[in-house]
Amino acid sequence: MKGLKTLSLFLVCFLFLLLKINSLYALPASSKIEVSADRFEILGRGEKLLAEGNVFIESKDFFILADQAIFDPRREILVLKRFQIQDLTENASLRGDSATVDLRFNQLESDSVLLFLKKQNIRIKAYGFEKNALNEYKAERAIITSCELDCEKEEFPPWSIEVKNFIFGPDELSKAEATKFRAGKFPLLYLPKSILMPKVSLPVLQERKQGFLLPNIAQGNRLGFGFQLPYFLPLTDQIDFTISPLYLTKRGLLFDLENRITLTENIKSVFNYRYIDDREKGEGKRWWLTGKIDVGLRENLDVHLDVDLVSDKVFLDEFNVGEGGFDRVKSRYLETFRRDVDDKTQDYRASSLWGQWFRGSLYSRISSTYYNYHGPNDEKTILQPLANFHLNILPFEWHALLPTFVFDYYYFYRERDYYGHRVSPKLELNYPFKFSYLRNLFTLSYTQNLYYLSERGNFSQDKFSSGFVSAEVSTYTLLKRSYFLPFGGRGSLSFEHVLKPFAILHYQSKPSRKDVPIFVDEDLLKEKTLALEYGLWQFFNLPTSYNFIVVKAYQIYDIEKAKKSATSLPPEERAFSDLYLQVLLQGRRISARYDATYNFYGYGFKKHYFTITTNKVLIDRLNLQYQEDSAWKTRQAIFEAYHTFWQKLALHFYATRNLKLNETSELKLELAYLEDCYLLGFGFTSTPKDTKFHFMVNLVGLGGLGTSSLGQNYP
Repeated sequence: MKGLKTLSLFLVCFLFLLLKINSLYALPASSKIEVSADRFEILGRGEKLLAEGNVFIESKDFFILADQAIFDPRREILVLKRFQIQDLTENASLRGDSATVDLRFNQLESDSVLLFLKKQNIRIKAYGFEKNALNEYKAERAIITSCELDCEKEEFPPWSIEVKNFIFGPDELSKAEATKFRAGKFPLLYLPKSILMPKVSLPVLQERKQGFLLPNIAQGNRLGFGFQLPYFLPLTDQIDFTISPLYLTKRGLLFDLENRITLTENIKSVFNYRYIDDREKGEGKRWWLTGKIDVGLRENLDVHLDVDLVSDKVFLDEFNVGEGGFDRVKSRYLETFRRDVDDKTQDYRASSLWGQWFRGSLYSRISSTYYNYHGPNDEKTILQPLANFHLNILPFEWHALLPTFVFDYYYFYRERDYYGHRVSPKLELNYPFKFSYLRNLFTLSYTQNLYYLSERGNFSQDKFSSGFVSAEVSTYTLLKRSYFLPFGGRGSLSFEHVLKPFAILHYQSKPSRKDVPIFVDEDLLKEKTLALEYGLWQFFNLPTSYNFIVVKAYQIYDIEKAKKSATSLPPEERAFSDLYLQVLLQGRRISARYDATYNFYGYGFKKHYFTITTNKVLIDRLNLQYQEDSAWKTRQAIFEAYHTFWQKLALHFYATRNLKLNETSELKLELAYLEDCYLLGFGFTSTPKDTKFHFMVNLVGLGGLGTSSLGQNYP
């Protein structure tokens, strides 16, 4: 019978047996299954049920499309012809010409199938395919790639990995007896089982086996040519090491070591160590030790450790190549811990141990920090906050008030000059209220600082006490108006204009004692403060774009400075502060920002910062930046552009120009060839001190060879 029909209750009851199959790429369990086809027929004496023509079997977790389905209720066998099984929960599919499903033992067999893991963008073409009762997927031969594959034709994609006796387990760990890497139909590399490549995202390669990883190549006029061959050594399923010697023709052997421990999702660590005996340049032994540990004990209790020590400041920038290079380590930390590291050009590297606990409105944190200092000052005079305890009772409602309490304890140490303890309790009350159209907040706080010196230095005593009162009143209102501008037959424009004027009056009393040790920035405050900050926010909203344009202008008037003679103060310290202006444009294709600082006492415009970014305007992406600061006597321009030609060839250009010195600080040019499943790239970076050439071969799902920045620019 032609036409779409729905199975009878009798047939649905038989198909309910399909619920026994509860794993991926078979039939996941469901509470309701609907079946439809062009034609239904009972074969023989009711021994088999036939569904033919646009067979569609659906539940909330999966669906099956097939040209034909034959069900044997006595043997509980389902035979599918030209089928596709789509698992909606795992976002994966299985396609093939024919398959036999044994419902009693939860098994599936097929001569050849195409397995597509959409989340990983991986395709597996399996021959002699079998799925057993242990939810293992076996194949006599399999071709694995992220490129497009034809389910019916025997073909080889641009790149693939071919394995024999392939087993894909339910825990996504896989095994195979041999591995053959192909470029098209040509085999380029044969890998026996003993050195299956680890640490990559293809399922067949996720088993933790020791072996060599993809090599790295570096080149620069200061380093020479470099070759690095990492070796992966897993001790257990949770602990592994990666040993990566990097030989540089101009600098010798640089040694990289990485250790990873992953006990659970909340308990993990990564440590990196790199070392070189840089005697050829007369630098001696140079090294960098860095690592992070996360330990989540409970939902509201966790402990963390950051380690960052280096032999000298310029080491990180000079040797920013290979597995242990600064950029690669930073990227791995952000991915694993979502925490950054100090910039490679900073004068100090911070190592910290801290734990935090919270419950309701109560938050506490205990920490210890050490600064590995490489700046112009004497390292022995740098204060080290070796111990800190922070307790904060967050704002909570008490009648009409929002009280809060903060307690801070520090212990500072250094080899030269004074050091000791600092205790600082602070009580704060917040009172929000409305007056007519104004929304207001009054804040009153008292801070008491206590100092106990273990080493006096030039102080005549070892105990100090200083306190001060702070008060702040802030107010603002919102004024809105909508506009409609007709343009005759060309349409119209409507937008909303929002004004938000605001004012903040801040008062801080004179500290009860001035001559106190300086441990934190707050200790620098010596005089009474009374200042008024005022300004205006403006928001322009379009029907399709909220906050399309944002403008903020504000200034600070220091009432205490106004009491002094204007002639006794330098221009930048008089009553009126600089006038600050910020303009932000947020469009779908064009975004821009402008920041400016204007001084009324002779300096004029002190700072300019302008940036504009376009998306799909003439070229794919364009970024222009201009920065000028008269106080620091700097002027700089940045130009960056991305564009793709013929959907295959991508160009990236980046240049930074120091306009004061009339010098190009950095110039980068990269060219990449793009395909859906791989990328080939080449480029160079030039600075006044160095020129580096870099390349990238990235196979989607397998990993990359060469400089990772190319792959980041063209994902």
